[in-house]
Amino acid sequence: MQHWWNQWLGPSSPECFQYRGTMDVFSKVTRQEGIFRLWRGTGANLALAVPMAFKASNVGGKPPGMWTTLIGVLSSRQNIRSPENVRGYHLLWTGLGAQLARDAPYSAICWTVLEPIRRHVIQLFGDQSNAAVILGANFSAGFIAGVISAGATCPLDVAKTRRQIERDPERVLSMNTRRILLEVWRKEGLEGLFRGAGPRMARAGPSVGIVVSSYEVMKHIMHRKHAVQTYD
Repeated sequence: MQHWWNQWLGPSSPECFQYRGTMDVFSKVTRQEGIFRLWRGTGANLALAVPMAFKASNVGGKPPGMWTTLIGVLSSRQNIRSPENVRGYHLLWTGLGAQLARDAPYSAICWTVLEPIRRHVIQLFGDQSNAAVILGANFSAGFIAGVISAGATCPLDVAKTRRQIERDPERVLSMNTRRILLEVWRKEGLEGLFRGAGPRMARAGPSVGIVVSSYEVMKHIMHRKHAVQTYD
């Protein structure tokens, strides 16, 4: 079996590391490294959740995006299995500017789109006391908002990712978001700026929908429970 695989697509073949789309990534990663490799870097992403949740309830501390960028760099470098050693701890914050440039408009677009859609859907059903209505309205609004904001900020995500996975330390220090965007535009055009938009939108839609709907439903349940206890 291994002999047949090496003949069809040898381990050293450039084709092993070239992807033609989302399904091609799934196929090659699964066949070459096993299905569990699709979750590579999950530990780094989960490690981000705790400090970010703590930060959300404790104003102050480190500047916005600091922990996000730190974990993002570690996760990206783990995924590409870069053999180079990072020279200097300051490189752990590589792409901080691009991270903030992406996250600020992403959040602004997401919440600007989400609130009107959520209010409109709830008004259509006219029953704000129903948990199912709250779940459906918030998931739908979150899904749409996540897709739109992820698509709109995709070029900034491309710039952030390319800077964080750059292997040349000297080039990393001289790169900035504007320069990366211009370079991608000249070499790859509009397609390069929106490369990976499909998978990113497919991830952001359900992600925002689940977060918002879960939060609102839990808030609704706790509010009702508190109201019953107060009444009793």
